[in-house]
Amino acid sequence: MRRFLLAAILAGILPRVATAETLAQLWQWCRGHDPKLLIHGCSAIIRSNPDPPDVARAFLNRGRALFDTSQYDLAIRDFDSAIRFDPNYPEAYDGRALTYAAKGETDRALQDFDEAIRLDPNYAIALYNRGILLTNMGREKEAAESFAKAKDAGPRLTPPKE
Repeated sequence: MRRFLLAAILAGILPRVATAETLAQLWQWCRGHDPKLLIHGCSAIIRSNPDPPDVARAFLNRGRALFDTSQYDLAIRDFDSAIRFDPNYPEAYDGRALTYAAKGETDRALQDFDEAIRLDPNYAIALYNRGILLTNMGREKEAAESFAKAKDAGPRLTPPKE
């Protein structure tokens, strides 16, 4: 029965209102690591018309999964949607910047990294990613500054050694 309900929701057959149990499962998938399940879970959540912060998170997560599967134009569209629902969402700007960088659109990528950092000056991941982009652009001095800020800004960027 649960599979039927989930399949029906994903196919758009049932109303957009899902049961709490089904919605919890969809969120679990939307936050997961399997790109296919993540895309399906986030898509169903987006169709269910959640509150703006939730729909922004679903677009962000789906955008990241689309990026991971090299579907860059679709990823950019989802990051755009996340930003539309929450214009002060540094993670969405960082995701879109990474996608633009992957497409070779370095100027647009740099603009989005800068916006993510403007929104959260201590966003270590965006600072680090910006440093990588600047290194690839041959702008070593700016890259070094970005890496130094990333180091000072926040949590570790690499997993601790065990």
